[in-house]
Amino acid sequence: MPHTTITLHLAARMSGTRHVTDVRQQAAAFPALIALANDDSLVAAIDAAYNAAIAHGDDRDRFLTEAHTALP
Repeated sequence: MPHTTITLHLAARMSGTRHVTDVRQQAAAFPALIALANDDSLVAAIDAAYNAAIAHGDDRDRFLTEAHTALP
């Protein structure tokens, strides 16, 4: 299985410094799968899309644009 690494830009902490870290894309995408188990289908869809966008790292805008285009 390929291991794709993405860069996540984490929110600034109290010191005001932004943290940047590299993570495996597969690990970053896992919360999207967990979100789908929510009993509320709207919440599940929104949380899954949000977490999937995060898993695309700096390509999240492209992912969201393509997801929006795919909707009927």
